[in-house]
Amino acid sequence: KEYFPNVEGIVFMHIDNKPLLFFVSKRRRRLYKLNLDTFTFTSTMTQSNELIDGGSFQNDPDQLLPVGKHFIYHTEEGGGTPGVYFKDLRSGQYRTIFQDEVKPDKDGDYGEETTGLAISPSGKCLLSCLQDRGECFVFEREDGGIFEDLSPKLRIR
Repeated sequence: KEYFPNVEGIVFMHIDNKPLLFFVSKRRRRLYKLNLDTFTFTSTMTQSNELIDGGSFQNDPDQLLPVGKHFIYHTEEGGGTPGVYFKDLRSGQYRTIFQDEVKPDKDGDYGEETTGLAISPSGKCLLSCLQDRGECFVFEREDGGIFEDLSPKLRIR
C-alpha cells in the first residue's frame, strides 16, 4: 500500500526472452515493469496532457491488456477523458485509441469509467465499454488487420 497504492491491471509478458510483469498504480499514475529474472523494476508516468496523436490521458490508469509483443493497452478510470490508450513498448510512446470528453456533474464528479477491455481471438477487434452510459464499442482497423500490428486508422462499430 505504501509503495504501490491502488494497484490495478496486472499482466505478464515475455519480451526478448525476458519474463516481465507490468502493473499500474492509480494513485501514482505510473506503469511499472518488473523483470522477473533480475527482480528489478522501472516505471514511467502514464499521465500525459499531450499524447503524440492529440489525445490526453489525464487521470487514473486502470485495466491493462497485452497485445502481441509490443503493446500494452489500458483504460482510464474517471476524469474528463475516459478512453482506451496504449503504450508502444518499443518506442515508449503512449497513443490514444478512443477518448470521450465528459463534463463534471453539479458536484464536480466526472463519474464515467472505461471498462471491459478485451481483444477478439482473431486479434482484429478491440472491445471496451463506457460504464455509466452502458455503451459498448467494437474497434476494427480500416485495413482489416490485427491490433498487434497497429494502424492509426480505426473503425468503431
